[in-house]
Amino acid sequence: VLCGAVPARGGCYDTRAAPGGGVCREARDGECVMYREMGADEGHSIGGGRRGTQGSRTNDSTKEGKRAKAAATCTPTTNSNSPTSGDCTENACNVQIGSNVYCSQCAKQGEVPIDGTCTAKDSAIDKCKKDANTELAGTEQVCGACKDGYFLHKGGCYQFGGEVGKLICTDPSTPDSSLTAGKCTACAPGYFKNPTTAGAAVPPCIACNDTAGFTDSTNTYKGVLNCEVCSPPATSAGARADSVAVCTKCQGTNYLKSDGTACGEKTSTCASDNTEFAKEDVTNGNKCVSCGDAQDAVDGCNTCNYDSGTKKVTCTKCSSNYLKTVDGATTCVEKDTCKDDFFPVDDSTNGHKCVSCGDTTGVTVDIDKKYVGVDGCAKCNAPQAIQGSNGGTAAATCTECTGTKIVKTVTASGKSVTSCVELAECKDGFFVETTTNDGTSSKVCTACGDENCDVCAASGAKKCSKCKTDGTKIYLQKETDSQTGTCIEKASCTGTNYIDEAAKACNTCASAGTTDCTTCEKGADGAVVCKTCGSQKKIRPDKKGCIDACPPDVSTEKGGVCECVEGYAPTADGSSCASSSANRSGLSTGAIAGISVAAVVVVGGLVGFLCWWFICRGKA
Repeated sequence: VLCGAVPARGGCYDTRAAPGGGVCREARDGECVMYREMGADEGHSIGGGRRGTQGSRTNDSTKEGKRAKAAATCTPTTNSNSPTSGDCTENACNVQIGSNVYCSQCAKQGEVPIDGTCTAKDSAIDKCKKDANTELAGTEQVCGACKDGYFLHKGGCYQFGGEVGKLICTDPSTPDSSLTAGKCTACAPGYFKNPTTAGAAVPPCIACNDTAGFTDSTNTYKGVLNCEVCSPPATSAGARADSVAVCTKCQGTNYLKSDGTACGEKTSTCASDNTEFAKEDVTNGNKCVSCGDAQDAVDGCNTCNYDSGTKKVTCTKCSSNYLKTVDGATTCVEKDTCKDDFFPVDDSTNGHKCVSCGDTTGVTVDIDKKYVGVDGCAKCNAPQAIQGSNGGTAAATCTECTGTKIVKTVTASGKSVTSCVELAECKDGFFVETTTNDGTSSKVCTACGDENCDVCAASGAKKCSKCKTDGTKIYLQKETDSQTGTCIEKASCTGTNYIDEAAKACNTCASAGTTDCTTCEKGADGAVVCKTCGSQKKIRPDKKGCIDACPPDVSTEKGGVCECVEGYAPTADGSSCASSSANRSGLSTGAIAGISVAAVVVVGGLVGFLCWWFICRGKA
């Protein structure tokens, strides 16, 4: 409730209803502390000037008039047929300057507003004119032009540098009031400079919230409803259209539209399509901020999200560039700068993206075409574009991993897929290879080159040292004089080779100690023996090689194999047979026969000597 604040009505009025609410927005202790046209911070009014002081004294030029210093003192007439001197025309207490309300048209003929006070002709004639070329006649109620030292504003003349005038134009006064009529150099905050050429009949400053403004022969220059601070209109003179100021701060809790054309409630002023957001700012004024605002949002952004708690803006789509996210912060970058640790993805519908090489979530284009990074990847090349209408997923090609991991490349069906692994994980068909690029050495996890190989030390054919145990090609066939080879099927281990099941290898017959065999095999006892020999050749008694014919008398041939007869066994060199009992030393048959003859001769000689000794010597 406020008391005595409604012009010429007295009493107490409710600010929540007419007529009190039409004048005052907020009352405290029976006094109005915020007029209807004022902002919540009480700093500016409908006139846009700096806050004035209730009860301030008038200057000398207005002592003869009745000063309207506040809403309650701009007194509208109660009798238009016989108004009281100093009264304002009904409904003309409408000029808000600072925190005070002034008159725009006096009720009594012959009185005009001078510094907001209805002043008689005799005191106003050196300040006010009927128009630019006509002096006051004594019947006027408003000023149509001003004289030197004064400027026109809302039907009245205000002194340059005066207590009220300086709240509109900041130019100081001169001792002789010689400033050219209407020629203001700088307007006070809350006003903008009238683009019209200065003149006695031209108001030099227009309030930022003055929606009526000033009309010259070509344009209407006006402010924005509920605007507190602004800059002059951008429309050039002669455009024959309304030229509206560009608002930079709204009054009270109103929100400034991002292009400066309106002030209003958040929901009705700020765009609802996520191209701008409502930013509350008690100090600088609430405003709707464009997502592409370089200072308060993300330069080049088209749509965004705003967290009022953290004051963080997250861009969701760039206007033309590529959306890049680093540690939660978003930017819009050129395509050619989206490289090294990022890769570009074109999407004309949802906005182009600059995707991190390590982003495994990636982005989806056209509903079913997904482009992803590689887990743990630091640098990469962009994935190939997905062609056709079937969709699918395409991953970047990693060229460098983070930390201690290295790049592993798997090639299948003509396509190469990269991943990042630790050194110890580079196995099962892969090996750690050191490469050099531009003088810099780095390690990569390279495939053995044989999809059936489990362990290798180099890439390429015939480089495997152990085959995988699954599949069909599980046998390692080593190259001659080498510990590496190729993984083959069991059926492919032919010729002078044999299968070693325990070692899962296809070894040569020669490596097992057999010679001249065309084929060989490993028996249940683990011994490797000849299986076949060449033409006209026989497998010798020890089955470790081939001979022209089986040894006679001591062996027989069975299926091309020389087998020792009963009581005989293969000799040491395996080419013949010897008696099992007599040949424990492993001597040949000829040697044994010679030794036998010699033994008989020795024994015979010994017997003859003994006979001679005992018989012949006895007779003697």
